[in-house]
Amino acid sequence: MGYPIYMTHHGVPSRTNPPWEQLEPPLKLVPTWKGWPLVASGRLLVSAEDFSAFDVNSLELLWRRDSPENLCPETITDGQIWYCVERVEDKLTRLLALSVETGEILWTYDAQDFEFGDYDLLLISGLLLSYPRAYSALSRGGKNLLVAFDVRERRLAWIGERDLYSFAANDQFVVGFDVADCANRLVALRLRDGKVAWETTTPATNWGFRFYPVLVNDLCIVATGGGFPGYTVSTGELLWTTPWTTPEGKYVTAGPGVFGDVGYGFNYHELIAFSLKTGEILLRNFLNDELHRRRISTRTVISGGLLVTQRHVYFGDGLGWVMAADRHTGELVWAKKTKTGYAERDTPFIARGRLYIQDFCFEPSRRSRSKSPKENPGGGEA
Repeated sequence: MGYPIYMTHHGVPSRTNPPWEQLEPPLKLVPTWKGWPLVASGRLLVSAEDFSAFDVNSLELLWRRDSPENLCPETITDGQIWYCVERVEDKLTRLLALSVETGEILWTYDAQDFEFGDYDLLLISGLLLSYPRAYSALSRGGKNLLVAFDVRERRLAWIGERDLYSFAANDQFVVGFDVADCANRLVALRLRDGKVAWETTTPATNWGFRFYPVLVNDLCIVATGGGFPGYTVSTGELLWTTPWTTPEGKYVTAGPGVFGDVGYGFNYHELIAFSLKTGEILLRNFLNDELHRRRISTRTVISGGLLVTQRHVYFGDGLGWVMAADRHTGELVWAKKTKTGYAERDTPFIARGRLYIQDFCFEPSRRSRSKSPKENPGGGEA
């Protein structure tokens, strides 16, 4: 397999990762700004107090443009256009489309009867999927309405039949958690019209759905309190479920990450690998490293998204450590402390031999200019 399946926090495989020989070794740890950085057309795109595009190889600044004061943290790109959401009078109603190549604002769209999402944006088959977390008058009595906006025709395509959050999608279905029963009900909407295709509940009592679904071909993997059950994306049929039990009775805290036919996740401090065909557990390894006692004393766990490559599983914890474990043995390879913290909700990603993370504690002053990533504190050889 020539490319890794890198899962974003939406659970959608990225198509922008370079071949293996450009990934490892070495890796450089590059903390970034609020929001999730993007890679498109050879550029590293970062939104903070301004929009900035850096050459993904040299990290030299290519262009910079002031961003709105009320820009939402998450942005998304189709490779040529960079889409961003702006708050207008405390409503998420303005969509900006910027040129990835030049930073020029190509067009804006001001919604009248719906809102875009502030964190969850997903672009697939020309549809921008989003939902507003904030309750407002536009949200039909306070519901989180999943909306699909056609970026080619610049119009609202549909409003979902169900209110979903933490969703993933392929070219036929959008799969997410029902807001009304978020811990126990998984729902699939048809991508073409937002109508319900199927729905199901958790496979075991008190498991509860967590994080984001991950879609790999016709397989949907969902983190729950007790493990990672697998469903068919097209029908919602439960294919397998393997309970993760420990003497301490812990539950899933991170993942899933995927490479080939193997999935990975964390049960507090234990790395577990499982088959995507059967759900069978293939590997369990407890991270009994020098940081373990510190995590235990502070009740901190391995959390957030996982990036899995040919050799390593990359992850982080709430103490600000970013780590790599051997994918085959589960043994810790290295650990590096960031200066300002690791975003527990984020997933690391790799571009041109550098490992990027979201530095969620760093809130830059809008009176100062963004630094180049290579100038940002906390970097260095990993």
